Amino acid sequence: MGKDAFARLVCILSDLGKLRDTSFSTVEAQVAKFLNFIRHNRRNYSIKLDYWHSKETVSTHFHNVLKAIISVESIFLKQPQGFECPPEIANSPRFFPYFKINVKK
Repeated sequence: MGKDAFARLVCILSDLGKLRDTSFSTVEAQVAKFLNFIRHNRRNYSIKLDYWHSKETVSTHFHNVLKAIISVESIFLKQPQGFECPPEIANSPRFFPYFKINVKK
């Protein structure tokens, strides 16, 4: 993730009130810990050593960021509308067979 994308993610999570600074950790640090977990498949103990926080604090920050990201999913994900099929799939013999709807008459 680039610096700009990271900054936008932090702004979205903090501006919407989903995350806030704690007495010992900024929103940026909390999001950085979370991204370390998911990107590098790191363990709680190694994150604890990197950020000098207890395992409980690291776990709390991870779950707070996860809940915040899930709560703003509508900003990042667009759910499909029923049976609509994008033209890129509908017009492709490679992909369409997997999305074809079998309607019994």
